[in-house]
Amino acid sequence: MYDKDISIDESAIEQEWLRQSDLVMKYGLKLAEAEFHLNRKSEELSSKKAELDIDIRSNPEKYDLEKVTEPAIKAAMSLDEGYKEVNTKILQLQLEVQGYRAVLRALDSKEKALSSLTKLHGQEYFAGPMIPRNIVEERKQFQEDLDEKVGNRLSSWKKRMKDIVEDSDEEIPSKPIKSVRKK
Repeated sequence: MYDKDISIDESAIEQEWLRQSDLVMKYGLKLAEAEFHLNRKSEELSSKKAELDIDIRSNPEKYDLEKVTEPAIKAAMSLDEGYKEVNTKILQLQLEVQGYRAVLRALDSKEKALSSLTKLHGQEYFAGPMIPRNIVEERKQFQEDLDEKVGNRLSSWKKRMKDIVEDSDEEIPSKPIKSVRKK
């Protein structure tokens, strides 16, 4: 989904710079949309809690409560299917928000790396070495070594997140956002 957006093609730094601001805007808007949905679900959960609180206090026998105490009310709420559904959706949306925040942090890091690569290029770091180097091939080898050392943690994290979303009964709302940049 975003792997290509956060990686750098060392052979096309100028192209990477040209699309950097578009990527930040794209994921910034997705984050804003996800936060909006999270806030709406949080409001829904608050309403659900209030409704349940009133119903539990009015009809304690419906919830098999002998005595209406705050801990008993909280316990009864947590067993309600509607409450559990909304709470699960909130957890999914929090995960989505954190994912977009992570992508934006990675894009910030990418921008700093692009800046450093540009400086190196300006200082002719890549020009005329004594022993020819293929920076793209070296980067590829470095990445393969890094993936092996880390044990592909990112892939397993993405799989876990996908499994979490698939285990849910509800879909996470993700409407495509049109580009705001004029062509």
